[in-house]
Amino acid sequence: IKKGLKVPMIAVGRITPEEGEKALAEGWADFIAIGRSLIADPDYCNKLAEGRPEDIRTCICCLECINHIIYKGVPLRCSVNPFCGMEEEIKGVSKSKKVIVVGSGPGGMEAARVAALLGHRVTLYEKDSQLGGLLRSAALPPEKEDIGEFLAYLKTQMTKAKVDVCLGEEMSPAKVQALKPEAVVVACGAAPFTPNIEGLNQVKTITAEKALLGTAEVGSRVLIIGGGLVGLETADDLLDKGKTVTIVDILEKLAPDMVPLLRRPLMDRLRKKGAKIFPGIRKEKFQGRRFVFQDQAGAEQVVEADTVILATGGRPKREEWAVLESKVPQVHFVGDISDPQGGILEAMANGARVGKAI
Repeated sequence: IKKGLKVPMIAVGRITPEEGEKALAEGWADFIAIGRSLIADPDYCNKLAEGRPEDIRTCICCLECINHIIYKGVPLRCSVNPFCGMEEEIKGVSKSKKVIVVGSGPGGMEAARVAALLGHRVTLYEKDSQLGGLLRSAALPPEKEDIGEFLAYLKTQMTKAKVDVCLGEEMSPAKVQALKPEAVVVACGAAPFTPNIEGLNQVKTITAEKALLGTAEVGSRVLIIGGGLVGLETADDLLDKGKTVTIVDILEKLAPDMVPLLRRPLMDRLRKKGAKIFPGIRKEKFQGRRFVFQDQAGAEQVVEADTVILATGGRPKREEWAVLESKVPQVHFVGDISDPQGGILEAMANGARVGKAI
């Protein structure tokens, strides 16, 4: 196209800095346009010019920006930038408080980051040996590599904001209280929800998170119960690994809340890869390894599975931590323990709000 033009040409479309520099150097384009990356991080270009690419808040291509404007008809929002449309300087506080954050999902890390930048003394406790919570498994399915880059950004900011990170430390309300904090952010997620299906209690199941991380063995024939975003992306990943996958859900439409521009290609990929998909099932039950149910047309279906994966969401155990509310001046709940139906956008927004409120 450039060869046939006599006017300057601007190239656009998720072009990385490396690709953009190459395009300019080799004469493929005269300008590089940056759109969504500037929504995710308005200082994108400044950070590149200053040699600080690790400080760039990476766009994860979730299309929530487009989704909010076009499909929801509401103002622009960004999953990774909770200050989108509300840009303001994070100013210091007059009194530095001792803050404990329990859990290192996106909400927990954003709350820790903002609170630390305000001048609070923040310690973050994570029961696992790595930071990230569910972001770690969310970055593994096909075409989700951008989430891995976003997680790397959050980890870097913990160091730069001088958050004291304690890994491999499983906390309890009693342990937190013993530390005598002035504010606590509980971001320890939700327990997996087990649906009430006849015979399920006799079947060994694993979570989608364990299947993606490879911390549980997955057989060749896989049944995924739950056709939301997590279930579908887990299926996408396992199909690439040569597994036979069946997805079932009681909902008439799988992943109804997913951004339409992303839902369609994902469903197309699953069908092309050979996934068996059954929405709107009824009268489901397990008979040993056999899963028997009635499909949308009323016909009986039988699926034999080596591995049963639950992708049915979580149930927050907030009451366990609510005891702190009468013992600590400030207690905040962030992420799945606050909103198990939310995603990265909701967790980051809540984390930023809580971090500012301390």
